[in-house]
Amino acid sequence: MKIKNKLDKPFGPGGTFTGLVIFSAGIGILLYSIGFGIALILIGMFIGFTNSMAYIDTDQKKVRYSNQLFGIIPTGKWVQVTPSMKIILRRNHRGYRMYSRSNRKLDIHQHDYRLVLTDFNGNEIAELKKEKGAREAQKSRTALLKELKIN
Repeated sequence: MKIKNKLDKPFGPGGTFTGLVIFSAGIGILLYSIGFGIALILIGMFIGFTNSMAYIDTDQKKVRYSNQLFGIIPTGKWVQVTPSMKIILRRNHRGYRMYSRSNRKLDIHQHDYRLVLTDFNGNEIAELKKEKGAREAQKSRTALLKELKIN
């Protein structure tokens, strides 16, 4: 069974919104200037739609942490999962700060729990999944340990 888990947007919520605005402007400008419109569409797609994902192949015991460029082109390499690896639970905090035109701050804080694949020394290999609460993350961890046959 293949599992896809969407993790983060690398440019944050402000960057994603800006990318969508640039993408929309590129579609509007496409009628007047084809070259400039296509350039804006490509820039907007890159900023607005790029995200990070984790692919888990439970049949072949492989995982891949990937950045999807433009939302469709996956990067990253597959890593074979061995029984000596571990899946740890880590609390994660991401904070974003944006400024409006009137120089007011808008802070956005996101707290979640991540399932992280580590080798036998404890070095992080890949983030596998994100969950909102600790209980859900613990349930997902036990399910992944069982499916990947990790001790």
